[in-house]
Amino acid sequence: MRNSDRAWLALAVGVAAYDLAATDDEQLSHASRRYFRSQPVATASLILVTGLHLIGGIPSWCDPFAVSFAAYRRLLPAGHLRLEKAARQLHVAAA
Repeated sequence: MRNSDRAWLALAVGVAAYDLAATDDEQLSHASRRYFRSQPVATASLILVTGLHLIGGIPSWCDPFAVSFAAYRRLLPAGHLRLEKAARQLHVAAA
């Protein structure tokens, strides 16, 4: 199982756990309906853009998620990336 598969699984389990524990008016689907009633264009746009991003339906140069993630990675200090790589190597060596 790849890391991205684990992330999807964790996301699905987290959403399911939250929705099971939440009261009826606080479930995520009810919240999205509330948002849609108060801000229909913004809510529909965000859902559409997120869906298109997930299926690769937006070119990366104009995909707001891809552009944001790329800018964030460029702004990270180079030392942060070296520390991450070292931590991964230590984790692999310890396993």
